[in-house]
Parts: sequence; structure tokens; C-alpha cells
Amino acid sequence: MSRESGNPSPNPPPRFRVQDYLSPLRVLGFHRLMKSAPFWDRARLDAWAHDKRARIVRHAFETVPYYRERLLRAGVAMDRLHEHEQWQRIPLIDKSVVVSNLTQMCSSRRTSGAVWASTSGSTGMPMRILLDRNINAAAAALFWRAWNTGGYWHLGQRHATMKGPFDEGLLRVNWRIRALEIIAARINEGSVRTLQAALAKYRPRFLRGYPSAMYLFCTLLEEAGLRLHIPMVCSGSETLQDYQRAKIEAVLGARVINHYTHWERAASILECEQGAMHAQEDYGHHELLDKQGNPVPPGQLGEITVTGLHNYAMPLIRYRTGDVGIWSDRPCACGRSFPVIERILGRDADFLIRRDGVIVSGMSLTRFMRDLVAVRFVQLVQSEPGSIHVKVVRAPNYADSTTAAIIRVLAAMFDGQMDIDVQFCDVEKLERNPAGKIRQYVNRSSGIERLAAARGGGRG
Repeated sequence: MSRESGNPSPNPPPRFRVQDYLSPLRVLGFHRLMKSAPFWDRARLDAWAHDKRARIVRHAFETVPYYRERLLRAGVAMDRLHEHEQWQRIPLIDKSVVVSNLTQMCSSRRTSGAVWASTSGSTGMPMRILLDRNINAAAAALFWRAWNTGGYWHLGQRHATMKGPFDEGLLRVNWRIRALEIIAARINEGSVRTLQAALAKYRPRFLRGYPSAMYLFCTLLEEAGLRLHIPMVCSGSETLQDYQRAKIEAVLGARVINHYTHWERAASILECEQGAMHAQEDYGHHELLDKQGNPVPPGQLGEITVTGLHNYAMPLIRYRTGDVGIWSDRPCACGRSFPVIERILGRDADFLIRRDGVIVSGMSLTRFMRDLVAVRFVQLVQSEPGSIHVKVVRAPNYADSTTAAIIRVLAAMFDGQMDIDVQFCDVEKLERNPAGKIRQYVNRSSGIERLAAARGGGRG
């Protein structure tokens, strides 16, 4: 079996292309499902989801070498997968497991239209995943539903994107999907007028992309006194923070829809018109687990762990995403039966460690960003506990007093348990992942939980 192909074939599957979404009959079938499933009663939804989960696990047991070995070793009864105790027996996996066992995690059963896709490696570990025609159609229907949430997008309508890199240039028009594509890593003071003019001419009613890129673009628009109106924005691929939403909505006059999803094609959490984040249980099964792998109750922090329901070429079962969230126990007024996640707090890498071992969530620092009127962007970089480098991209009205304010506010927020070094840089010098995403919090410290435990600390 070739490590590259994941299938016993002399010709490995090709790389994913946008046109691989286009299986019209499959997409329409999933679209019909995804229009009705959110409004099923809970009993019907649970019965359907249990059946889909059991089917993917049995398929993995029969055709995926990695899962067969682990499920046998764990003593999982294939005829009792509807029982909670049996489900809990299924071993958890994460990105490192997939990367280390790539071919062993692919189905030996030839799957129609299978193609390779690669994740961006936002945590420093790119990953390849084999996607079949079924999951690509399901993903197309999922995005159809997500982008149509605000009522400003429909199939074939022109829109704009601020996302990952392409070969050259600042922007291009992708006529296949009628999108004006802007490369996120090239949004800066020198390009903002060109981008504003291109968007004003193209007149998209819908924009999607990284929240960090759209926030930076809106900040630069505001500074330059430029105007632009785009009625709907869909944020994805990063954790959307409150100050980013506020800036984008104010500058573009937009309604922002938050959509949490992954290239792994298992997780999807979508904001409804009431502002609640619903786990899309017709696409993947979502769990929130503690460090021991136990489900957490509403109100408590847990790692988002997902099982994809539609990819039979390379199933991901109980896949730990590294992101953390909190279940809500309140029903949503929108009428959907999908469970609600109260907050998504981002990745473990977004947590910073104080000198005394206490871990502070980067999300708790977002009010600090909101009040910095003379700053375009701030990035906090940590290489060892108790010390951070604060990379500051200054606005024209930046003054020395702002530097003193940054140090004073951060010192107070870390209770004096952090050495703070402020460094000035251009936007281009901010650290990004291979897809061009700016990470506001970069933690290079290894073993966050282990370091905290050794110092007797906990999350702040």
C-alpha cells in the first residue's frame, strides 16, 4: 500500500480541487437533508445520528487497519454502539495520530472520487486527509446552508474571500465560483486602497474569510477614511473574537456570521440568526471532553472532539481538534434542535502561561485589544512560561504613552506574573501559518498542561 495513496492502487488519488465539490445529485440530496434535519425533534435527530455514527464505526472496523486493531484492543462491541459505555471505549485520536498512521487510516475499500486535501498546519503540523465524493458533496451542501444563513448569498452569486495564499499577486477573480479572491497575507497599508477599489467595483454582497484578515482590512479602511459596504460577512478558519466582530460590522455595515469548521471535514458549528452557535449534528458528531476523555456538563470547559459522518475513504472517529468550548444548557429561540455551544475559546496554543504556572486564556485578553485605538494589530508570542513578546503594529496616531499603557494593562491582567517585552513591526512581520492566518496568540511552550501541573497552577 502506498503511503501517498492510502489505497492499494498504482495510481494515487489526485489533489482536491474546487470542482470536486460538484456532484450535483449528491449535493442536492445533502441540501434537502440539511434543510430539514435542524428542525427535527430531538428524538428523531438522535436516532438518525446514532445510526450514522454506528455505520461509520462498523465501516472503519471492517476496512480501516488502524481502527480494526484499536477497536479490537479496546473491546468495543460492534452490535452495541448505541450504548454510551461502548462509545466511550472507542479510543480518541488527534492530528499526530493521523499524520503518523496515514495509510493505515485509509479504507481498503476503493472509494469513488477520492482526492487528497491538506490542512494548513495552523498548529505547526500540516495533515493530509483522503476525501471521498460523499463528504465533498456534504461539505458543499453545508457551505450552501452556512453562507445562506444571512439571506445575502445564493448559488452563483458573486462574492469575495480573504483567505489563504495563491501563486502570485494581490487578488484575482475565480470565475468558477464567481469570487473575488484576496490573499490574506498581503493586506497592508500599501494595498488597502487597491483592495477597496476592487471590492467597490466588484460589489459583492457577501464576504468570507479569516477574521484576523478582515479585521485588519477594516482597521486600515477606517484609518484611510475609505468607505465600503458589504451586507454579510462569514467568519471562518479561526476563532472570531468580539472586538473583531464589532470592528467588521461597524466598518462594513455588515452582519457577521460565525462558522467554525475544519478541512478535516468532521466539525461544523454555525451561528444562527439568533446569535447562537449550533453544533451541526447532520454533518458530524460533536463532543466536549475533559483531559481524561470524559464528557463535560454545560458550563464547563471541554475539548471539541468530533466524528465525521460522511467520509468513508478516511473516517475520523473521536478526533480531538485541540480547540476548546463550553456547552450551553439553554434552548435557542430559532427552533433548531442542534445543541448549542455557548463559547468557542480557541486552541490550547492560545493559552499563555504565567511565571507561577497559571494558564491564562488568550480570549480573556480580547478587551485589551478592543481599547487600543492607536494600534492596528497586537500579537503575543510566548517561548517560555512567564515571558511574552508583544509585537505591535502601530497606527499613525501611536504615541509613547500607548506603549506604557500596553505594558501597564498586560501587567495587571497577568497579576505581575509575566515579563513583557514590546516590539514594533510591520504587518508583514507578524507570525502567520502557511495559509496566511495571523495568530494573535502564539505559544511555543511545550506541554501546557504538564507545565501548569508541575507548578501547581491552573487555568486563569
